[in-house]
Formats: sequence, C-alpha cells, structure tokens
Amino acid sequence: MKEAAEVLESARLESEKFLKQERRSHRRGNYAALSVSPSYGGGQKKAGNLCHSDHQNRILESLLKEKSIKRIAGFASGKFPAFGSYAPKTYDFYRTTMSQLIERHPELQWNFDNSVFPTMTFNMGPDTTCLDHNVCTNVPQGFCSITALGDFNPSKGGYFYLWDLRLVIRFPPGSTILIPSSSLRHGTTPIQTGESRYSICCFWAFWLMWHPCHMGATFGTH
Repeated sequence: MKEAAEVLESARLESEKFLKQERRSHRRGNYAALSVSPSYGGGQKKAGNLCHSDHQNRILESLLKEKSIKRIAGFASGKFPAFGSYAPKTYDFYRTTMSQLIERHPELQWNFDNSVFPTMTFNMGPDTTCLDHNVCTNVPQGFCSITALGDFNPSKGGYFYLWDLRLVIRFPPGSTILIPSSSLRHGTTPIQTGESRYSICCFWAFWLMWHPCHMGATFGTH
C-alpha cells in the first residue's frame, strides 16, 4: 500500500505542469484526478477508450504497469474475499457483461485481467478530501470499490461517511470499501495538516453497461 501511495504521488508531481484546472478542482474536491477505461456515452456512436493527452496517457500507462495498483484492483473485485463473496450475483453480472463487451469490441483496452471493473480513477491528492456526492453516472444497482492510501491518522481524519445513512466509518490507509456510489451520497472528512491521502476507485459507468445489455444498440435506436 505504501508503494501504491508513492507512485500516485510521483504521478501527481509529474502531472502538475500540464493537468488542466478542471482535473485539479472539481465538484468532488480540490485534488488531482485521472480516469482510465473504455467508455460509452456523451455522444459516442460506439464504445471506445477514454481520450487523454499524450502526457496523460504516459502517466496512466505507467500507473497501470505498477504491480501494487494491479493487486489493489484484483483484491477489490476478486471472487474472494471482496466483491465476489459479498455480492456474488452482481459480480457474475459484471463479469458476464464485460465478456460481452470484449467479444463485441476487441479493440477496447482493458485496465487489468484480474478485475471485473472496467473503469479506474486515480485520486492523486496530495490531500484527497472528497466532498459529499452521488456518482449518478455509475450503475445504480452495482458497486464501486474505493481504496484509501497515504500517510494520515485515521482516528483524526479521512473518515468515510454515508450521508443518507448517517453513518461515519473509520477508513485507515490500506482499507477498501464497496458501496453503491450512484445510490448513496458519500464523501470523506479532511485530514490533518502535513498529512497525505490518495485513493483509487474502480467502477462501472451506466452508459458502458447499457451498451452490451441492449445487444450493442446505440441510444438513438431505442
């Protein structure tokens, strides 16, 4: 986990000179963030890979090559002990849907072969304090995995909260949580001055899952 935090900090430092303001200050907070995945929606005629600048692609490619990142992705979406054992029917649905997408769109680039989540977001901090929100573009009946990384005191900050449930969860570095991020309003509390916090999120976007579930049809045909 320490290794993953270190590579995210290196990626943040490398991205500072070119990352646009909207990727450093956005509705979820004030921290650098980059996503990588196949995508569908926003006017696309067919599923395709997210577009980034050459510099962004180099950073994302280097992150995806890191063994620590791949281990986190595999743990979060594995048959055991996380997603697959907690919600086996949803897990099987994700896996089947991904297989259909791969069959219909062999040109798509997938992040990892050990994950049923096609999309990964790197929240590169250095102070990833997430404002309360719902991710309305994610699959409403599905789950999103969130892994906390960094060097902070989890008894004094970095708590994970579920606003609708009035629930606050101690969320130390190295922890992974699965939540229906589209349905539940959620966020994290600030950390202490001088500390660092990063996170990695894995999820399915609704539009991407819609595509294979409707036999590859576009929105305009329904």
